[in-house]
Amino acid sequence: MGPLESLGNCQQVLQLSASPYAQLFATLHLKTLVISHFQLFSVPQKIELRGFILSYLGTRGVELQLYVMTGMAELFGLVTKLGWFDADEFQNSLTDVSPFLQASNEYRIVGILLLASLVQEMNRMTSVLKNMTRHRKVAVNFRDTQLAQIFKLCLEALKELVAKKMRFASAVEESRMLEFAIQLLRNCLQFDFIGTNPDDSGEDIGSISFPNSWRPLITDNATLQLLFDMYMSFPVHLTHQVLECLSLVIAARRSLFNDDERASSLSWVLGATVQIVKKFSQSSNLSEKEYHEFARLLVRLKSVNQLSDIVERPQYSEWLETMGSFTIQCFHPSKWITNSVMYMLTFWSKVVSTVPAPPHARAFEQMSDASVEIAKGFIASRIQAVDMDDDEAEELLNDEPTLTSLLELAANIARLKYKSTSEYLHAAFDVCASQYNELFLQCQSGQVPSNFEANLANVQGKLTWVVYIMGSCVAARSPTQNTEEHEILDGELAVKVLRLIELDTPLVTRMRELGDTRNRTLDLALLYFFYSFRKITSALTWMSGKAARFM
Repeated sequence: MGPLESLGNCQQVLQLSASPYAQLFATLHLKTLVISHFQLFSVPQKIELRGFILSYLGTRGVELQLYVMTGMAELFGLVTKLGWFDADEFQNSLTDVSPFLQASNEYRIVGILLLASLVQEMNRMTSVLKNMTRHRKVAVNFRDTQLAQIFKLCLEALKELVAKKMRFASAVEESRMLEFAIQLLRNCLQFDFIGTNPDDSGEDIGSISFPNSWRPLITDNATLQLLFDMYMSFPVHLTHQVLECLSLVIAARRSLFNDDERASSLSWVLGATVQIVKKFSQSSNLSEKEYHEFARLLVRLKSVNQLSDIVERPQYSEWLETMGSFTIQCFHPSKWITNSVMYMLTFWSKVVSTVPAPPHARAFEQMSDASVEIAKGFIASRIQAVDMDDDEAEELLNDEPTLTSLLELAANIARLKYKSTSEYLHAAFDVCASQYNELFLQCQSGQVPSNFEANLANVQGKLTWVVYIMGSCVAARSPTQNTEEHEILDGELAVKVLRLIELDTPLVTRMRELGDTRNRTLDLALLYFFYSFRKITSALTWMSGKAARFM
């Protein structure tokens, strides 16, 4: 059976069968035919296939199961993309979908889904197009001619949803409309406007290069307010997607704004993030996805805004205090999510890496105080996690790449006001070392209580985290910041660790005599500390030698 005959048979199945499984099979097979044999079809046959999809959804779309409807929408997007430059009919998507958007809410849902699938397909590299150049030609033409209009239509639909102007026959119908409208919004905002196609990590670092034609919508605070209203009023299972959309708009490139617009937008964002955190505090069950997207939002916020701009906003003091308190709460073992904490630490590391200019001395003092509290919160949470027998904390110690990344970010924050952080580290270390010494004396005397091993594991776990954090703080020292005060503080930490080794070695020997051969993470923490200490002292020695040669 040839491709053209298979094409006709699939269309007949869709027209005659009421079975959703038969409809799904026909839809998937049509997609396979399009991917494999689209170039074999004549232009009239391609146009006819696209018209069949629209006609089928126009007559039976509201009766279809969701998975069949979604499959047909994806097929529409694929056919439209592949035939984009074959005939003008393929570039009339907005005109063709308009009847759906102007009909009842049932058909508006289908129309929104069609546009969402079309935007997604246009942004996706398709193997049928063979090379990136052809894909970009289609995507760029679509971006310049239709994407902005689709984005405007999406915003108008969302305004109606927020204002409750749409009337739905059932809760399921309303839920579908909300989901598809957010999906369309996300697809528009995530579009690869300039052909960079960033991965998941890169999109959190760079800005979003919205076209100049989008400027009136992106720079207007009404768009931000719409997204915020969506976040506050939409069902909980959708709020993390709304936060993602909000973070994408916040990440718009700076060149899109003039000075007044940037200041106004930044003020709005600072106030909105404070309100979001207050909403978090009132929620008894915070969604992990929602928390994670908010952490990513903060990273994007700092990536596209200078700290000097942030400190000039009147909301700065409240914003700094609120974000600091929220971060410390996120460190608590019961709320700890490693990936989200990584984003929170990345945000603060970016904040403290830029020292405000002298006119902002007060702002710098506030930021320094906040950094100390965040560093203390991080240290305290890791000690508390050991007391709570937190499995995730234990797994983290065995995940070296993730552990190292977390420690490096936390150390950057800790070194901003290093003396205060160092004093807290000393106090935490002394408490754990004192408990360790008591256990050593018990082991040496031979009077070992029944809970000795549990107590030993607990204290060793605390010391492991404290020593790791000490090592990361030493390693975070920049060779260009060769201050005597920091040298003394790093040296004091090294003395503490050396004394721990003097206590640890005989205890380890004694425990092995008693048959304890466990692999201890404390040993790895000690090695990490001295590796860090050696690395920074070697760098300082090299810098000193290089400076001496030029004198």
